[in-house]
Amino acid sequence: MDGRATNTIAESLVGVKALHKVADDVFLNYLVKPLPSPAEALRLVVPGAYLSLHMVLGQCGVLNNPSNLYTCVRPSTSSAPEGEILLVGRRFATNNPAPLFHVYALKPNIPNGDKLDDHIDGKFSYPRATPERAFCDWLYLAKNDVKALGAEPPLDCDMHQLDMDRLCRVASHLGVSDELECWLERHREYLLDVGNASNTSEALGF
Repeated sequence: MDGRATNTIAESLVGVKALHKVADDVFLNYLVKPLPSPAEALRLVVPGAYLSLHMVLGQCGVLNNPSNLYTCVRPSTSSAPEGEILLVGRRFATNNPAPLFHVYALKPNIPNGDKLDDHIDGKFSYPRATPERAFCDWLYLAKNDVKALGAEPPLDCDMHQLDMDRLCRVASHLGVSDELECWLERHREYLLDVGNASNTSEALGF
């Protein structure tokens, strides 16, 4: 079967929602149960990247406003330097609401440290940061003025969802210990405000 015929069949299966188009020549099978996560396509769509930032923190309950964007991090390269953001999948958003992968770059020499499970969550079948690494990735990118990312994590985060010892270890590996300490101090001040504490509780359903 030639490429044109294959593409025609694939597009027809997308039309009936049997396949989900992630990127050119990359599809998810939506006839299997449980449904695959679009993050399963990370290795093909963004080699070397892992799920992090908003998506991880939103799914674990740290963020009050979860994102539908698949925010990823990968080491920078000469062709994709530190701080660059790539938008993968946007061209499919109208006809086929494929996931958007927002990819941020770290310096290539950023270590994972001695404890890999501090950084990568082994419970998933695709590369995914631990919540603590996702939070520190955000601090790192904000520190390095990645304008596409914006500011540091919002102060209404639910930090009870994080392992604070692990968070401090990861922050040390990424060189953002000072940034974490300053953020936590602002977070403590934020929680002392009765109005903010009330808003956070309502957002969390308490």
